[in-house]
Amino acid sequence: MTAPAWRIDRTRAPMFVAEVVGGDGTTPPELGSLTRMLDELLAISGPRVLVIDLTYALPDAARRKLFVDWTKTHWAAIRNELIGVACIAPGAFQRSIITGLLWFIQPSNPIEVFGRRSAAIDWAAKRLADKGLSVPGLR
Repeated sequence: MTAPAWRIDRTRAPMFVAEVVGGDGTTPPELGSLTRMLDELLAISGPRVLVIDLTYALPDAARRKLFVDWTKTHWAAIRNELIGVACIAPGAFQRSIITGLLWFIQPSNPIEVFGRRSAAIDWAAKRLADKGLSVPGLR
């Protein structure tokens, strides 16, 4: 059985969906996959919206620290091209983590938190439409 891992779905570019594949709600994603996913995010250029699905993320202290450290180092490099970030956080614990991270990074871009993936996708598509960009495969 393959361990859960982070990946970026690029099929709807300029909307990119970061999600955990193979998640079961009890096993955290492989730590190295978070680093690889963040580095992949850094390599994407151009205006974009990011949807982060935390449904199977199961964040622990090591993953939160890795994300905060990465953000401190790289946020300036991506924030000017980032139109917005939609986070899918079905639980109160995940929402509290996001609140803490937002306090720490103080983003200049719109970041919204949703309980459902469909709402996050709709919000992200609207951000792109407001900039004259469309998302392939959306109605």
